[in-house]
Amino acid sequence: MSATYVRYLQADVAMQWIRIILQNIACTMCKTDFSRNKMALPYEVVISSDSTGQMWNCCIWNPLSDTTSIHYKGSGSKLRSLCLLSGQYIISADSNKPLLNMWEVQRREQHQTRMVCSGHVSCLAASPDSAYCIGGIEEKLNIWQISTGHLLAVLSRHFQRVTCICFTDDGSYFLSGGEDNLIMVWDLASTLQWEQSQGQEPLHIWSHHALPITDLHCGKGGITDRVVSASQDQTCKLWDIPSGQMLCSFVFDTPSSLSLWMQLSLEFCRV
Repeated sequence: MSATYVRYLQADVAMQWIRIILQNIACTMCKTDFSRNKMALPYEVVISSDSTGQMWNCCIWNPLSDTTSIHYKGSGSKLRSLCLLSGQYIISADSNKPLLNMWEVQRREQHQTRMVCSGHVSCLAASPDSAYCIGGIEEKLNIWQISTGHLLAVLSRHFQRVTCICFTDDGSYFLSGGEDNLIMVWDLASTLQWEQSQGQEPLHIWSHHALPITDLHCGKGGITDRVVSASQDQTCKLWDIPSGQMLCSFVFDTPSSLSLWMQLSLEFCRV
């Protein structure tokens, strides 16, 4: 099952979006019987989360008809915490409590699973293979194994609250940004060594932003990825992971958007 992720923020309703490809929801969204076919046709849907939780926590939309298909009840979700696990589960951080909430995507009878954390999770990201989940709790990065729920490592290199996390497309590296204006690039395999996690050093530390980081996005290519960052300092910057160098900086007349998206071909970037 393939998935393509695009995130952006709709400020007026404080909702975070992810575009995905879900094979098994095709029947539900199209209201068509595909049982005679050997394989259901892929169908593009939108999953949104609401930080207020007034109507729902998460919801699946049909982007062609602007109608909703499935609602997942519960309190609100923290911005930058909505994740899809293997196309089967939705996980997000509670906006008011130190909890992680999880739902089974295709289960009509909603059964919400909760995991208690050591503090409020400010952001959340899952590895592309859905094996690991990383959450920011204050200035620390907590790495969990999804299959067991075990906490594998805690990284303490940021000086202020972590605001965003993203993985490279192959899951070998992840990046974190924080209110300390820093962006850090981490080797996932190295950070999973518990004995060394407390003193683990990131591969790169980028300190070119003057104000807190608001979002990060990786392109395609694993360790050869290029990264775009957005900040409250009214700039977006393009980075090269192998060399650790900043390639260019884009200055805006107004503070940069809270979220950004980069086309996989690296030809366009939207903020």
